[in-house]
Amino acid sequence: MITSLNANVIMTPCVILNKVKDLAVLSLILLSRITVILLATLTILFLPAIASSEFPELRTYYITCDPDSLDHILENYEEDIYISCQFVYEGHTWYQPRLRVRGDSSRKFDKKSLKVNFDADERFGYRDKVNLNAEWLDATFCREYLSYDMFRRAGLNASSAWFVKLYINDEYAGLYVDIEQVDEHFLAQNTLDNSSSIYKAVLDGAMLRADENIDSLWSKETNEGFGFYDLYELVDWIDSVPDDAFYDELDTVFDRAQLARHMAVNTLIANSSTYYHNYFLIHDIRSGGLWRILPWDMDRTFRFFWYFGDDNSFPEYYRSSNVNMEEVNSLVVRCYTNAQMRNEIFQQVVGMADSLMTDEYYIPLVSQLESLLEDAVMADDNKKYTLDDFRSELNDIPEKVAGRAEYMRNVIEEAPHPFTLLPARWDDENILLSWNSTATPDGSPITYTVEMASHYNFADLVSYEVGTDTSFILTDIPEMPLYWRPIAWGNDYYIRSMQHFEMIADTSEIPNLVVIDPDLFTAYPNPSSGAVRFRFDSEEGSDATLRITNVLGQLVYRTTVISNGTAGQSIVWTGRDQHDKPVASGMYFCTLERDYGRQTLRIVVIK
Repeated sequence: MITSLNANVIMTPCVILNKVKDLAVLSLILLSRITVILLATLTILFLPAIASSEFPELRTYYITCDPDSLDHILENYEEDIYISCQFVYEGHTWYQPRLRVRGDSSRKFDKKSLKVNFDADERFGYRDKVNLNAEWLDATFCREYLSYDMFRRAGLNASSAWFVKLYINDEYAGLYVDIEQVDEHFLAQNTLDNSSSIYKAVLDGAMLRADENIDSLWSKETNEGFGFYDLYELVDWIDSVPDDAFYDELDTVFDRAQLARHMAVNTLIANSSTYYHNYFLIHDIRSGGLWRILPWDMDRTFRFFWYFGDDNSFPEYYRSSNVNMEEVNSLVVRCYTNAQMRNEIFQQVVGMADSLMTDEYYIPLVSQLESLLEDAVMADDNKKYTLDDFRSELNDIPEKVAGRAEYMRNVIEEAPHPFTLLPARWDDENILLSWNSTATPDGSPITYTVEMASHYNFADLVSYEVGTDTSFILTDIPEMPLYWRPIAWGNDYYIRSMQHFEMIADTSEIPNLVVIDPDLFTAYPNPSSGAVRFRFDSEEGSDATLRITNVLGQLVYRTTVISNGTAGQSIVWTGRDQHDKPVASGMYFCTLERDYGRQTLRIVVIK
């Protein structure tokens, strides 16, 4: 159990030790922060006012840099290459910023998103980073702005956002959105404790699961010298707290009402790109030790593709994760499968649907945004969509918001509750597929179907009617791998299990494992779309052989190295087989064999 410093609890030696660590961390942090704050204060005194605004604001930024250097970073957009530049806003010049391409999948788009870093003695107001999002997939340029606005209107801390006409080397680069960085300056600006630890979910798979590689999937943005120990403790609590204690203990780990509001906002704006990446965790190690979650990179919201529809056959409350991944965020699963917490989230959803998602707010706001941005959109030669697309999609937003609000009210009143699948079980001739039962709010009957396919996109799915049972015995075992998922039906709604699917693989050809220590054999990144680096420790002079097999047990790749006895040795696999051909997307089993044992981990390749 994780408790606050002022909670009335029995302090075990372990708890006392952790609190001592917190206090030691805090004392060192405060010494370093005093210097930073003094420098920032002196800097701000001599800069023009750069205030945030609750109203839409269109700024103009000018960046000047070497043209060849600019071409270099645009051509090598997958790398975080910084170049020197000058930055001008409202007549004031910053002479020493650095510019690079930013983003994840957006880096390959024609119009690049950018990041500008400022020195500590030459801040941009209170900020030392400017994030310029190109919004290339958004015809309205407004989804992120509206999303951050919704979080703030719900009483939650979230970044400010400003629209920007960006000029680079005196040429108009287009309309961008400047998103406030979540860092210690953001915390101070939002009356939060700026000595808090900030963790960013940087890679796909950062889902607070007990089996994830935290050091690889998460980035610690502050207090870096003190490790990830508190995040490991949080993950352990999520994994181990008993179901009957979860709701009460949750309020000693997070502000429970605040967490419910956060999850409700993500539901209402249909945020499809969070909980597996694109969010921050803030740990206030001084004021009670509570955690909070903050949003980030919310371009896939407010009617992105099909996610913002009102189709009554798809009540995805939680917009849970990347559909390429089997699992979803462990905290989200615990919250939505706990009846008390789920009801608290649903109350927030209904309350916000009634009070925040209204025509009275969105109709005048959309009109204001259209007038403010129309000329900047028209002049943007790097945009993906037309000016007519901008106008029509922007003016559709009030109707779509109202539809989403009404849809979620109906879902909460009638649709089956979220539920989870259970791992498949094998015997010599059969596979048992099973899942936890669910229910409808009004007690109407639930029936289930099971879908199976040869790929996680379920393009070739076969569906089986199961009735009211919560299990299905597969006697005619198909070719491996097999992907399956259960679906619950009730009141003309259906909902899939919270896990998107489970992949069943015949692993009979994989040798028995001798588990040494999971921390001594890791793969990064995982999932991967390119090269994977395996890190391990081994005894000096011993062989270390890496064998990679597919789900059929077929050997894909093998290599052997001689250990030099140092910690942190590594092998890089480029994602190609023994014949130097690229492997297909899917799951692979990677076995590290050493003289004193072997260990296997699972990786996912996504192409």
